[in-house]
Amino acid sequence: MGWKQACPECATPTTAGVLVLDRVVCQDCWDVLLRTATSRLADRVTELIGADDRIHPVVVSRVVAASLPSAGDRLRVLIELRSRGLGPQRSSGKRSPELFELIEGLRAAGLPGRILGQRRLHPSESKVGCAQCGQERKISGRLNGEALCALCWRIHPDVLKPCVRCGETDYLSRDSLCRGCRRRAEVNALFTAERIAARPELASIRDALLVADGAYLHRFMTSKKSSWNALRWLVADGRVITHETLDEAHRPGASLLRSFLVASGVLPERNERLIAFEMWIKRTADTITDDTDKRSYVGFARWRHLRRARQHITLTPAQVAGQRRQLTYVRNLLSELHSQGLTMRTARQTTLDSWLAAGPAERVCVKGFLQWCRTNGTNQNLTINSTRHRPLPAVFLLPEHQHHALLARILDPEQPIGPALRLAASLILLYGIRSHEIAALSLTDIIFTGRHVWIRFGPEPLQLPEILAGYAHQAAGERTITRLGRTTEDQQWLFPGLFHDQPIDPTTLSNRLAAIGVKPERTRSTAMGQLAQQLPPPILARLTGLASSTTVRWSAAVSASYARNFPPSRE
Repeated sequence: MGWKQACPECATPTTAGVLVLDRVVCQDCWDVLLRTATSRLADRVTELIGADDRIHPVVVSRVVAASLPSAGDRLRVLIELRSRGLGPQRSSGKRSPELFELIEGLRAAGLPGRILGQRRLHPSESKVGCAQCGQERKISGRLNGEALCALCWRIHPDVLKPCVRCGETDYLSRDSLCRGCRRRAEVNALFTAERIAARPELASIRDALLVADGAYLHRFMTSKKSSWNALRWLVADGRVITHETLDEAHRPGASLLRSFLVASGVLPERNERLIAFEMWIKRTADTITDDTDKRSYVGFARWRHLRRARQHITLTPAQVAGQRRQLTYVRNLLSELHSQGLTMRTARQTTLDSWLAAGPAERVCVKGFLQWCRTNGTNQNLTINSTRHRPLPAVFLLPEHQHHALLARILDPEQPIGPALRLAASLILLYGIRSHEIAALSLTDIIFTGRHVWIRFGPEPLQLPEILAGYAHQAAGERTITRLGRTTEDQQWLFPGLFHDQPIDPTTLSNRLAAIGVKPERTRSTAMGQLAQQLPPPILARLTGLASSTTVRWSAAVSASYARNFPPSRE
């Protein structure tokens, strides 16, 4: 029996295996590590050099995979990196000289430059004088041996040139083609004549991509690469293009691709929020362990929520979020019962009361589920005796003088703000309208009658002031938006979105409002406080579309805020 050496990977004594750097690697480690050598190397480099390093770990992994065709050689490099201790050193920041030595050795061995990528500068050379502007800046590239900063690189006449095919000035490839022409060539390579002859519906997809703006097509195939990869998967694999195919694939980028296919006429329109809600109910139901309670959960969701959702032509994100929140509390209640060995049939009132008392007041929303269980005979003993009062909303989060100054700046015609964004910000500052309600405004919600403009959020339309009426006219007349590389005019929504026949996403609208200083939550609290002082709750409910109970709570919140300002009694 030979002398046993310790495996450098698992430290297990072994005599049989593979000799690597004068050490014997056991056969088990060899078989396990061989399949993932390059990916493990990339993870190791990421851990060692940190996220701020200019050499990406994927480049290192690509270098090793391309320069060492043999899988055994790649494993030797992995073990060598570990054995040499490629750790961060203070003298060179987070970079390791040994790692640079390895890459330079591979470069000297004749590794193709396209694999290594552009030569990155050393940290000590990262800021040098730009040959164009002379400023000490980070260098973006070198042209004819001269270092150029990022600003000069973009506008240098030798960098931006006209395309030989379309004439557009852009960053050209070696074939003197712009990015748009290069991407259109990829589209033509995917949608071949044979594929279109076999599947005529692909012609409309190809034509929509070819007429798209070149810059957008480049972003669609690079920054939005998941959607392009999903489309290539559908076309190259010869799959039937249906909504069900996209649903079953669970591929990233399916939402944008689905909107593009609907706009191209390949797929029929459908209520995506309703479909997504149904799929969410199915996924959450699968987490319920008891079969009887699972059927109760699904039955209640279909009877209470899906039935109501199908009655709406469009489901707003707020409506879906509220329904999901209630069903989430129902699922949490069932999980609590199952953790105690109980089900809905065997649950006791004391267990329900303990669960309600241990959490937020919003847990009382399971009252509808308990009523449904009593009606169906699942459990007729569980009731919620008293409704826990929710805390009053916070009012005047933004001081009134700041609120007025912000409104004056929004209405100032000298400010570079679009009319649609001015209108949205003013509706929040004056009437406390929520951002998701503004995003869901359609053209039918705005009534133009001569000199006056009315907007409808509730049963009674709200007359806009004269200055807002002008912005409403402009916003209704300027509804052009770039969708999938084509500039179109939406005929339905006041604030059109990027997806086909969809309004703007409320989060996107909130971000745009925040960029001009209007934070919906803070400004809305002040606007609602001012309205609650001036209008009775029933009238406020009819004008804003809020529930009567909600307007009563706002009035109570204003009264409570003023009550705190009175001096204490000296009785």
